Amino acid sequence: MEKFICILDSFRGTASSLEMCRIMSRKISEIYRDSEVIAIPAADGGEGSVDVFMKVFGGVRVRIEAKDKREQTLNRWHIWTRG
Repeated sequence: MEKFICILDSFRGTASSLEMCRIMSRKISEIYRDSEVIAIPAADGGEGSVDVFMKVFGGVRVRIEAKDKREQTLNRWHIWTRG
């Protein structure tokens, strides 16, 4: 049996790291039917980070408004988890 480990980041504007993991896992399993696929979503600190943390730790996505140094409003996300 062959084992594949896929650690994927998002493709900006195209697919999230979670979607990429699902696609890669499905395609590898179609070609190598008796293989084991371990797919790990990754993030580099950008827009996909919240999704990856939610997949790993669970929780609920919460939007917050913040201000930058010029007092411009920024919409940001964080995760509420139980713990």
